[in-house]
Amino acid sequence: MTTSRPSLRTFGFALTLTLSAAILTPAASAQTGPGLLISPWQEKQSVEFSLDARYIDDAHVKGTTQHYTSTEYDSVARWRLDTENPASPVIGHEIVYFHNTTGRPDMVDQSAAVGMTVGQWQDWTFSVIAGVGFAGYSVYEHEEAIYAKGDLIASHDLDEKSSLILMLDYNGNRAVLPDIPLPGIAYQRRESDTLSYTLGLPRSSVTWKPAEQWTVNVAYTLPLSANANVDFEFVEHWHLFAMFENKSWAFHNEDQDNQRLLIEQKRLEAGLRWQVCPNSALVLAGGYAFDTRESFGFDRLTDRGERWVSDEPYVRAGFDMNF
Repeated sequence: MTTSRPSLRTFGFALTLTLSAAILTPAASAQTGPGLLISPWQEKQSVEFSLDARYIDDAHVKGTTQHYTSTEYDSVARWRLDTENPASPVIGHEIVYFHNTTGRPDMVDQSAAVGMTVGQWQDWTFSVIAGVGFAGYSVYEHEEAIYAKGDLIASHDLDEKSSLILMLDYNGNRAVLPDIPLPGIAYQRRESDTLSYTLGLPRSSVTWKPAEQWTVNVAYTLPLSANANVDFEFVEHWHLFAMFENKSWAFHNEDQDNQRLLIEQKRLEAGLRWQVCPNSALVLAGGYAFDTRESFGFDRLTDRGERWVSDEPYVRAGFDMNF
């Protein structure tokens, strides 16, 4: 509708402008979902930021002669307003931007959220997260592409090393069941300085340091997300790493009501990480994207029109900062 476009352009511009400080301000591994509050902070740390760009050349849809290039930009950030107060509000921002030469409009998934602790009862701490996002064509013209996000989280410290977390997560742009709040449970334990883990549903993870120079991270979130990373500091400030990840995205499709473009991709990657200073790092990596699947539907349980994109190498450059 013509009358809705100015307000939606304003929404997109305001969201980008309001959060440009978050994009340009340091951070690393942040989310606008439960991780906004659950992911641990370093002592006195107030900001995390990361920015990545990936480039794939000469990809094509399998079974066709259509060739194209693809560029993906990812940025995540979170900001803790008061490092002295464990109940301090935390602001988070995420953006994924896809550009390709197929003639299809650029796609963007951008979201922002605020989380905070709202109270305590006996030995339980209660927190809430509220957010809003846009997932569709990058011109921010379609109100159907706006979605809500939110979480209710209850946490209980079992002892000095472990805690229990219960949550209810709503994500209006989830690739599976976006219209239903999903419950979650997690047992978190820091066994030692070299081993910590989370066991739960939908997410489990483990971080292990078998030796001073080595770090291993493995995580899985049901039903579509998985990643593993091995990092080796071969000399001071210089790291080699290898990783695997399975990613999925969903974007509003303006041509069909209640339908979305759903993308899933697996990646293998290896690269070099330079710790420029204690608070920032540069990354240069090469990888291989495979099993890239595109389809249309309300979610992955009801999608159709499946097509597969060719397996292709890519390059990635990244920047991380925290303070």
